[in-house]
Amino acid sequence: MNREQLVSDLSPFADIGEGAVKVTEQNGKFSVKMTRDGRILKLSIDRESGKVQCIWGTSAARNFASFPALLASEIFANLKRWSDAQRDLLLQEITSVQKLLPIHGISHERKSLKSIEEIDELLGTTERPSDSTEILLIDGPAGIGKTSLIEQLALRRAMQYKVNGRPLILHVKSRGRVLSNLLDLMAFSLQTIRSQITYDQIPILAKYGLVIIAIDGFDELADPNGYEMAWAQLEELVIFVRGKGALILAGRDTFLGRSRLLKDVPALREGTDLVNGLTLTPPTPEQAKDWLIRNNWTEANFAIPSISVLLEEDSFALRPVFLRTLAEHVKPKELKDKHERYLTPLLVNQMIRREAGLFGKPVEAIMSLPEREAFVLGFLCEVAREMADAQVEALDASEIGWIAEAALGGEKPSEITSLIRNRASVLAFFVNDERPGYKTFMHSYLLNYFLSIVAIEAIGRGDIPKFIRRNLVGSELLSVFSDTAAESAITSREAFNRFWEHASSMPNSYTNVDRGLRNTGA
Repeated sequence: MNREQLVSDLSPFADIGEGAVKVTEQNGKFSVKMTRDGRILKLSIDRESGKVQCIWGTSAARNFASFPALLASEIFANLKRWSDAQRDLLLQEITSVQKLLPIHGISHERKSLKSIEEIDELLGTTERPSDSTEILLIDGPAGIGKTSLIEQLALRRAMQYKVNGRPLILHVKSRGRVLSNLLDLMAFSLQTIRSQITYDQIPILAKYGLVIIAIDGFDELADPNGYEMAWAQLEELVIFVRGKGALILAGRDTFLGRSRLLKDVPALREGTDLVNGLTLTPPTPEQAKDWLIRNNWTEANFAIPSISVLLEEDSFALRPVFLRTLAEHVKPKELKDKHERYLTPLLVNQMIRREAGLFGKPVEAIMSLPEREAFVLGFLCEVAREMADAQVEALDASEIGWIAEAALGGEKPSEITSLIRNRASVLAFFVNDERPGYKTFMHSYLLNYFLSIVAIEAIGRGDIPKFIRRNLVGSELLSVFSDTAAESAITSREAFNRFWEHASSMPNSYTNVDRGLRNTGA
C-alpha cells in the first residue's frame, strides 16, 4: 500500500464537499485525515503490521487488526448490517429454505456438484497471488437455475457472516438493461437491500476481499452494437479488484464460456488470475421429485401419466424454471384425467412470458408485454419452420437474427431492432449445437411443438408449408401435433376450425405431386 492508493481507496468514503482525503507518511506510519458522516476521522496505519488506530469525532480511539477490518466495520461499510438486511430480504423472497431449487453442476475439472455447500467452496479456498483476481463463471441454458444459485450463495454467506466473516455477495442483476455502466447496476442492487453503501465503494470493498460482485445475466448486458462495452467494462473491473477481489459471472452457455472469457478479457492472466468454471445441468429426476415433495407434492402425483412423462430423464421440464412452474401453478389432483398436453402449453407460455420480460427498458417503452410475448411466439415458430423447411435441426446465430428482424417487422426504430436481434439467439429455448456458432432448440419436443402451431395456422389459411410438402413427417412430430391440435380445439377454436376445414377438403383439390396430402392426412 502506498499513499496514492490509500487516497484513492478512501476517497469514495469521504463526505462530498468537505475537502480531499489527506494522507501523510512518517516513521513507517500513514496518518489519514478525512470527514466521514459529518465527523472528522483520523487514522494511523502501521505499514509493517497493517494495524490501524481510528479516532472518529469525539469517540474513543479504536484499534483494528487490519485496513480491511476497518472498512468492514460500522465506521465504513457496516457489513454486519448488510448481512442482516440481505438475509431478511432473501428469506422473504425465497419463502423458506425448503423451496430452494435443486442444484446439479459440473466444474470445469469435470467434478459433479450437487449442493450449495460444494459450490460455495469453489470461491476463496484456493491460494493465489496477492495481486490477482478470482472469477467463478456459472454458465448453462436459460431456466437452469443460475439466478437461484446466486441467491442461495448470497443467502448462505449472509446467514453465516457473523460466524465466519466470509465475503458477502452483491447480486447484480442485469434484467435485460442496456449496459451503460456496471456501477449503475450495482447502485440498483444496493438500493434493493436498502444499503447505505454507495456504488463507487463496492469495487474498493471487493478489492480487499470483503464483497464478491456477482453479475447475473452477463449475456443480457448488450448495447445495439453488440457486447463490446460489456467486455470492456468487465476488463476494467477485473483490473480494479486485483488483490483479494473475486467476481461471479453468470450467463447462458450460448454466449458465455470459460474459453471465451479468457480470450475476450485480455486483462485475465492465466496462471496468475484464477478462473473456475461451473456448468449447470438439469436436476436428475430423483432430485426433481424430492424437491416437489418438499413443496407439498406426494409420491402418488408422480404416477399420473401426464406428470411422470415430464419427469423422465432428459425431459425439458426438469429445468428449475419449469419445476417452479409445476410447484406454483399446477395442482396434481386436477391432472388425473388430463393428458400431458395440458402441461406443455402452460410451461412453454410461462417461459415465453419470462423471456418477454428480459428485453430491457428501451424495448419495453416501444412494445407492450402482450406484443413482446406475441413476437417471441411468432419468432420461435418461424425458426422452427425454417429448420423443418431446410431439413436441419440447427441454424447459424446470424440467420436466427435475420429471422427475428423479419418476425418483428420493419416499423420499429433501428436501435430496437438491433437490440432484439442481439438477444434472439440467446433466448431460453435455444442451446449451442455441436457446430460452433449454431443454435438448436433445447429439446426436440419444443421444435415439434412450434412446428405443430405453424402447421395449424398455415393450413388454416390454405398455405401448405414446405416441410409438409417435402418431408416425411415422423412419429414424434405426429405425436406432438396430436396433443397440440387437441389443445387448440379447446383454446383456439376458430383457428382450429379453419385448419379442419382446409385439411378435410384437401383430397378434393390437392394433387399427389408431393407429400402434402399424405402428411396432412396423417
